[in-house]
Parts: sequence; C-alpha cells; structure tokens
Amino acid sequence: GRKLFQSLDISERLKLLLTLDCIDDTVIVLAEEHGCLDIIKELPENVIDLLKKCLTFHPSKRPTPDELMQDSVFSEVSLLYTPFIKPASLFSSSLRCADLTLPEDISQLCKDINSDYLAERSIEEVYYLWCLAGGDLEKELVNKEIIRSKPPICTLPNLQGAIHAKYDAIDKDTPIPTDRQIEVDIPRCHQYDELLSSPEGHAKFRRVLKAWVVSHPDLVYWQGNFTFQFLRLFLNQSNLPHSNSSNELSAAATLPLIIRERDTEYQLNRIILFDRLLKESLAYACMSAFIPKYLYNFFLKDNSHVIQEYLTVFSQMIAFHDPELSNHLNEIGFIPDLYAIPWFLTMFTHVFPLHKIFHLWDTLLLGNSSFPFCIGVAILQQLRDRLLANGFNECILLFSDLPEIDIERCVRESINLFCWTPKSATYRQHAQPPKPTSDNSGVRSSASYFSTECPDTPKTDLILQYFSVSDFLELACLSEPPDVSPSPTQCSFPPIPLVGAQLSKTSLQKMGLEKYKFCISSINLAFFFFQFAAHLVKMKYPRICILDGGINKIKPTGLLTVPSPQI
Repeated sequence: GRKLFQSLDISERLKLLLTLDCIDDTVIVLAEEHGCLDIIKELPENVIDLLKKCLTFHPSKRPTPDELMQDSVFSEVSLLYTPFIKPASLFSSSLRCADLTLPEDISQLCKDINSDYLAERSIEEVYYLWCLAGGDLEKELVNKEIIRSKPPICTLPNLQGAIHAKYDAIDKDTPIPTDRQIEVDIPRCHQYDELLSSPEGHAKFRRVLKAWVVSHPDLVYWQGNFTFQFLRLFLNQSNLPHSNSSNELSAAATLPLIIRERDTEYQLNRIILFDRLLKESLAYACMSAFIPKYLYNFFLKDNSHVIQEYLTVFSQMIAFHDPELSNHLNEIGFIPDLYAIPWFLTMFTHVFPLHKIFHLWDTLLLGNSSFPFCIGVAILQQLRDRLLANGFNECILLFSDLPEIDIERCVRESINLFCWTPKSATYRQHAQPPKPTSDNSGVRSSASYFSTECPDTPKTDLILQYFSVSDFLELACLSEPPDVSPSPTQCSFPPIPLVGAQLSKTSLQKMGLEKYKFCISSINLAFFFFQFAAHLVKMKYPRICILDGGINKIKPTGLLTVPSPQI
C-alpha cells in the first residue's frame, strides 16, 4: 500500500539502495522506511520469505521468475500454468536438429509447396537469412521513400578551421607572470575527478590556460575554472601515460596512422603526442569561442563597468519574473554583487559539480548570451521560500554553502524563463556585437526565441526594463513563445484612467490588468508611466516593461487605427 521512495529525492534513494547491500533483512528495512512495518509483520511467513527472495540485492543471487513459481506460496496455482521452455535461437548451443531424422531423399522435405517454412522461424532468424541472401534494409527504405539519403558532402563533419595549427603556433613554454597563479588555481578545480586530478590532466590544463593568456594580451587571467569543462570533454583514459605498451597501442589505434615495424616506438610517440595536442587544441578552440559569446570583455583589466552592467540586468530579470523576491532582496540589501559574481565569471562551474555542469551546459550552449540570466533566476526560485523567510545575515550564510539544487528543474525553468523574456529586455551595451546574418540563411523565425541575439538597443534602468517595439509586435500580436502555457500576451490593451489617486490592487484588477503582463507607456506621459510601472512592481506584478519610445514607435507600423467620429 505504499509507493517506493515517494518522499525521497534521487540522491537519498541511491544512498538507501547502496546501503541495502550490507543489510540482512531488506524487507524490514524498507518497511520501516515507508512506515508500514505493522502491515508487514501481519503477513504470513511464507509471503515474507518470498519477498526476501524477490529483494535479493545481487542480481546473480536473485531467483528467476521460473524459480519463484516453485515457491510454496504458488503451490495451489503453479500447476495451472504451462512451464516455460526457452525456444532455441539461431546461435543456440543446444542443437534443434539433435533428434531430427532426415529422409534419404532430402528433396522430399520441401515437397509441400503450400507450407510457409519461414513462418516457422523467428523474425530475427528470418531477417538474418534475408541479409545473407543480399537483403539491404536501408536500400528498401529508400526505395519506399520512407527515408532519404543525404549527398556524401552533407555527411562530412564541420571543423573549426585550422585549430591544431593555431594552437601549435602559440608559445606555451616561455615563463610569464601568470604562471604562478595558474599553478595555484589548477589543484583547486574539481580535483575529485580522476582525469582532472592526474599529472597529465594538470599538464594539459596548464598548457591550454597559458595558451589562452598568451594569445589574448588585452585580457587578464581570472581563475580559469570553466576551462576544464572543455578539457574534460576531450580527455579520456587513452590520453594518460601507461607503463603497459598494449594500452598505448590501443590508444594510438584510434588515429588513422600506419605504424611501421622498423620504427614502431618512434611512430608511437608521434601518435600519442599528436593525439594529446589535438585534444588540447579542440579544448582551446572551444574555450576561445565560448568566452567572447558569454563572457565578452569580462576579463579586461578594468572590468568593473562590464560586471556592473551584467549584475544590473540580472537584477532587472529578478524583478521582471519574481517582483516579490526582488522587493524582499532589495529591502534587506542582499544585492547580486554579494553572491552572483562567481556564478557568471565561471558560468556556474564554481557552483555545481561536474555531472551537473555538463547537464546545464548542454542547454546553455544552445542559448544566446542572455541565457545565463535565466539560469541565475531559476537557482534563486529554487531557494525562494528560504530567501523570503530570512534576513541579510541568514541569506549570506545560505549562499556561503549553497544548498542542493535540482539541476533538471533548473534547466527546465530556465528555458521557461527564457521564453517569457523579450529579447530586448536583456540588452547590454557591453555584450558582444551581433554578427550580421544573411536573409537566405534558412533559419526559421521561431528559432529566434532560443538562439538570436537582440537586434535593438533599448534603454536600461535599475528597476524596470525597456523592451523594443519589434519585441512588442512579436510578443503581443504576431506570435508567442513556444511551448509555454498560458500565453503571456494579448493583442489588445485596456485604457488606463490617468488619475492622481493612489492605485490599489483592487483598482488594478478592475482595470483588467490581472490578464496582462506588459505595461505600455503613452505619448508624452513617460514619467507617469514610469511611476505606474514601478508601482506595479512594488505590488508584485510580474513581467512589467516600458515600451521604448512609447506609442509613437507603433504608429508607423499601421497597426494603430483611430475610428472616424460618428456624426
């Protein structure tokens, strides 16, 4: 009468399951864990014995269903079932023809032309025989137009240019002032990982970091905690030195090079060296592409203006999606400067262990440079109840040792937040300039919610966000974010009486603002609407923005019409 582990999260389930290996009576332990010990004790002894057999920890010692059917519990019904006999397979060790008697004239076996001999065989055996006879499944699917084959040129991998040559040309040996700091930082980066903590892992880490520092003289080194992320992707056991030559040969066999017998050792060393440099060059190339997109100008010698703008937009994102939490954090003075700088400088690698970072980055790398804001807000929302219930000192202690974060929920909610956010609302002056896109690139407009950078340059404010007219037209009338329910937009906006009276939540509900998520400024009334929007945020209304330029920006589109007066 209980669902197993319903009240436990995945980590607690794993801990409990692993401890069962050391326990003699698994049934009693599980009964105590789920509060049904009294029910278990009332069961007949033979039923409890059956449960113990079913819950044997090691699969090799666990009885099969056929063996369990021989238990005394099933004595009254086991005779009603036909015993299971495993059919002989094509490669079975037991011969199907062991008791077969062949006639003297073998042609007599196929004398009955109406018999379907293939129907007597299993589908796996029929398929195997068909392939032996020249059958080609892919060809048949192509002929039936079920699948389409791509031209060979389309199946070739896309490379990041001459990445090996670029990396090889960088001087990674000459001492530089940053060497000491790199040596100190490397042993602090996820050393619980076997590969990253190995001497070879340290050496690779050091070379890639130094290559990046040398090739970017205008930037400064700042604890390359996320460099290992790319390095770890390309590291494997074959990269580590072994004393066993067979292991080295198996590692080298992955490369399309021929080892001649007369100079095997020389060629082998070349292969291992090339393999090592190739993996490092891939890590360096990925890192060099990652930093300009997500951390543009973060590592300038004077990056205070870049960091401050980034944290300001993050504060706006919190107010945009969760005004109640934003109001509370502002009231107690718990600003993002106190906790979020390590998040964004290392793209959350300072926060999570390796397995969670890989899962998070699988989604991060699909988004544009504003997606980290959504991840940050998603983390805060998981801690929302504790943050709202505590003051400044308690919040500082909470973030000094960050509680367990459900990374699957974080990814899911960050995508949802990203879809709800107008692209122009996350505009940053110090972000990487957008790359020019071609009209015939073939990219669908619906993909803009997850990949395109903001083309507009709206204003920014410490409390409220401005969004562009193109975002307004896209969100309010032309389309809506994918896979998000309910819709955050409407195509019509109610008139708001311009009175000086104090606005209450009741009066706002009467205006119909409960249905709308965006506040639109009017002509020549920007100051009033700024105060009005700020008031809505204070009253905990989410997703409040001011249209940059007001209604005047919408007039040229032709979507606004004034009806003729009725005479």
